[in-house]
Amino acid sequence: MRRPPRRLALTLLLVLSAPFLFTKLSMPFLDPDEGLYATISLEMARDGDWVMPHANGLPYLEKPPLYFWLTALTFVSPRTACGTNIRPSMCKAMFVELSAYAEVVSD
Repeated sequence: MRRPPRRLALTLLLVLSAPFLFTKLSMPFLDPDEGLYATISLEMARDGDWVMPHANGLPYLEKPPLYFWLTALTFVSPRTACGTNIRPSMCKAMFVELSAYAEVVSD
């Protein structure tokens, strides 16, 4: 049985998954921690302190800062829009999806 070309399969994968990712941008926060994480990232971007995350001026050391760094980068990007704090999660989901695709294709 002949398999579809890789480029066609990848394009189809991305086209079919995009609506599931981008429709969630207009959703309100579901978890109370999401607002806190967005605030920490916003303070990080606003104050320029990229070493230690702060929540309402107090150091926030319960979580590793990688997520806050990624989200803060989206806040300082030129096109800030609705769903800015969701973009890093979307990028990670797309990375996992593409990694799974590459694993399947390599066989």
